[in-house]
Amino acid sequence: MIFPLRIVVPLLLLLFAVLISAYSLWYNIPIALNEVERNSRNDLVQLMTRTQGTLTNSFRDGNLLSAREEISRLGAIPEVQMVVLVDDVDTVIVSSRYEMVGRGIEEVEFGVSDQLLQRARANLAGFDLWLDDKQRMRAYYPVFLATVGNRLRPDRVGVLYVEYDISTKKARAESSVIRQVEQFSLFSVGLAILLAMLFHFGMTRRVSRLVKQVDRFRAGEMDARVHLSGRDELARIGAAFDAMAAKTSDDKTRLEEREGRLQAILDNAGDAIITIDSEGFIQTFNPAAEQIFGYTSIEILGVNVDRLMPEPYHSAHHGYLSNYLRSGKRKIIGIGREVEALRKNGEVFPIDLQVTEIMLAEERFFVGIIRDITERKKIERMKSEFISTVSHELRTPLTSIQGSLGLITGGVAGELPPQVQSMLGIAQKNSERLIRLINDILDIEKIESGKMLFKFEPLDVVKLLEVSIESNHGYAEKHGVELQLEHSLDSLQINVDSDRFNQVMANLISNAVKYSPERGVVRICAERNHNDVLISVIDQGSGIPAEFHDKIFMKFSQADASDTREKGGTGLGLSIAKAIVEKHGGEISFRSESGQGAVFYFRLPLFEKGERQQTAVEPVCLRQILLFGSEQSCSAEFRRLMAEANLECELESELDQLLSRLSSGRYLMLLIDLGYAGGDLAEVVKLIRRDQQLVHLPVVAVSSDTEKGTESRGLPLDLVDWMERSVEPQRLVDSIRSRINESQHGKFRILHIEDDVDVTAVVSAVLQPEMSYRVAANVAEARSVFSQESFDLVILDIGLPDGSGVDLLPELVNGDGQPIPVVIFSAYDADPAVIRRVDASLVKSRTTNSELLSMIRTILGTSR
Repeated sequence: MIFPLRIVVPLLLLLFAVLISAYSLWYNIPIALNEVERNSRNDLVQLMTRTQGTLTNSFRDGNLLSAREEISRLGAIPEVQMVVLVDDVDTVIVSSRYEMVGRGIEEVEFGVSDQLLQRARANLAGFDLWLDDKQRMRAYYPVFLATVGNRLRPDRVGVLYVEYDISTKKARAESSVIRQVEQFSLFSVGLAILLAMLFHFGMTRRVSRLVKQVDRFRAGEMDARVHLSGRDELARIGAAFDAMAAKTSDDKTRLEEREGRLQAILDNAGDAIITIDSEGFIQTFNPAAEQIFGYTSIEILGVNVDRLMPEPYHSAHHGYLSNYLRSGKRKIIGIGREVEALRKNGEVFPIDLQVTEIMLAEERFFVGIIRDITERKKIERMKSEFISTVSHELRTPLTSIQGSLGLITGGVAGELPPQVQSMLGIAQKNSERLIRLINDILDIEKIESGKMLFKFEPLDVVKLLEVSIESNHGYAEKHGVELQLEHSLDSLQINVDSDRFNQVMANLISNAVKYSPERGVVRICAERNHNDVLISVIDQGSGIPAEFHDKIFMKFSQADASDTREKGGTGLGLSIAKAIVEKHGGEISFRSESGQGAVFYFRLPLFEKGERQQTAVEPVCLRQILLFGSEQSCSAEFRRLMAEANLECELESELDQLLSRLSSGRYLMLLIDLGYAGGDLAEVVKLIRRDQQLVHLPVVAVSSDTEKGTESRGLPLDLVDWMERSVEPQRLVDSIRSRINESQHGKFRILHIEDDVDVTAVVSAVLQPEMSYRVAANVAEARSVFSQESFDLVILDIGLPDGSGVDLLPELVNGDGQPIPVVIFSAYDADPAVIRRVDASLVKSRTTNSELLSMIRTILGTSR
């Protein structure tokens, strides 16, 4: 409930006045009473001192009448309640109460203390005392009744006793304070009323107007204005509000116009534009998205975007999003890529996807721009098939044409006229160009499909380069370019396919020659670089434009399209060279500045003596493995050793593409670089095992960090093995080949007798697919299963629903009567006598997954 200022301010003043009044009463009344007490005591002391002197003089003169008159004057004072003068034997001599005269103090009751009387006589000094309520005082003062001779101490000492009542004074003082507070309160009330009136007429009405206009503005009435007059702060606030309202109104108008334009763009865009929040729920869905996916906006808004994704993207999407929000590690954000999507009718189709992150009002959103590339893919497939078909169909007739032209120009048909000879030369030159193009196209197709054959053998680097230079000498001489070999090598060998090596060199040398000036020099340099040989081809040409650097190794790429005609290139040579070098476990790159020539160089691993040679390699597609990692995960040395082992390691860095490629069935094994996968390792393995086709695919985690690998082995992952990258590369490759061979033979059969389904689910994930796994939930089921099947090892829980697992130990024997290895895996510690009867005893709460798997492998003789 909101109160207006005209009420709140006076109420606050009244409350303040009440508090001040209460505080004044609390503070001033005690002060006033203390002042009364102090003054009354001083008055009493003065009164008693004077009376003491008067009485002493009267008794010294023997004037008893004078003493009685003094007592009468003292008793007439309003505050004096009682006056008594007693002699030295405590008999009342004079009193304001006549009935007490002549009587002893023990005969009258007026509160006189005999001890206090004796104290006054003994000390010859008067004193006063407060009663408990501090409303009255009692005073005892000695009076000299008679003195003999010149003695200093009188012979007879009486005591003057007075009761002094100050309650009336205190009451008057308290009343005075209360009257003052009442006057202040009345003044405060009047002031509050006056201020209320001033607030009402000077401020409240203006504030009310301001509040009213603000409420109108908040309700959406953009024309609300205050228009307050004056020069005070309130008027300035009103003016500021009016200016703000005017600007906001203008901004809103412009914003609405902009939103209208943007909405028109979204509604008419040819690409689907979808916005999701940080949890993946769809916030916007434009008409193009409705047309592409088959959903209306009403159907899809508020639904998680994974509904538009087929497997494996559907299951992996939440992991992508949460991992990015947690780590900031970008995998698809800001990167255009081709993926698959799912229409409402269940159709899976290819799309180009570009995801961008935006922040609106401190809230994170993701915008996906989607283009249906079904038709483009169809056209590309048709184009590829057409090119392949045409290339194959053209190769034979072109070869015949080239041969025939060669015979004719060689003089087999006799001498030809110069004009005919020139025309035949043009025809022969172009037929050779067509054949090179077709051969390059077919080479690219073979490399991409994994069907290119390689024959590896250790060969001397220098001799290979000399052969390449000799093969290209005529071409260089024709262009007026000199080829120079520069090296510092001494009998170093590389394991290569000589034909493919010469193909790479021919491409690099011919390119260098074509773009070098006449009488230029092309240098072919070779040097050792650690365990690699670095081969460079250096020209003196015009260099490569900077804008073309990123496209240099792409198919059909030319720095200038006119170069194809002028220089005779196909635009495929560098793409083929890159693929061949990588098949050899090497890397190729270049450096160049426009106008300063170019240097193309590639590295190949050296062949060390003692390495196994492989004279012939089957098509690489027959023994392929896939590595999930980065470029650094797959070194040239590792590729070379894999190639020698009749294995090809392909690299994949994106999870969605990884699952898609694994589903093709081309791979014998998956390697996962733990340093690359990191915290996503469990999610990667889980997604792989969801695909029924990949349930038995061997998955090996390779760790370059021994400590990290050791920590991760406790994870409940369905892995075949862990390998340390720090071991010798050859041993790593041998281990991979061994795991592939083992995966193609029979598995150990494990029976797990356990009634807890959660435990069996975990153990199943640990053991499969390396081992065949069967569960029995109780003693009876275990006996039934064991009577029908044979097993290599039994995992046994002691506490079962229908008995103790220990009772089964005598029955766990094979067909020859020999005991089967038994591992007790229970929540309880087994008795020492039971432990002696089994191969191992593990407690569930103290055993990690890796320890259980390691123990089983050790018992079965498969420890690694």
